[in-house]
Amino acid sequence: MVALRTGEIQRGTILFIFNPQLNETRCLRIDAIPQFHEGETKPYQVFSVFRDVTEQQRINEKLAYH
Repeated sequence: MVALRTGEIQRGTILFIFNPQLNETRCLRIDAIPQFHEGETKPYQVFSVFRDVTEQQRINEKLAYH
């Protein structure tokens, strides 16, 4: 939503989502790139990539506590 509102690329936004079926929280890294019609300055859509980085996040947390 930030990329769509501002027209600026957003990289590395972290989102934690609880999955009730697995009873666990997953960590997602989101990159969002706004798309523009030629000659316009307001984006009409955003191309987003979601990466599950849960295991990486868990390892980083363990390393931080040791």
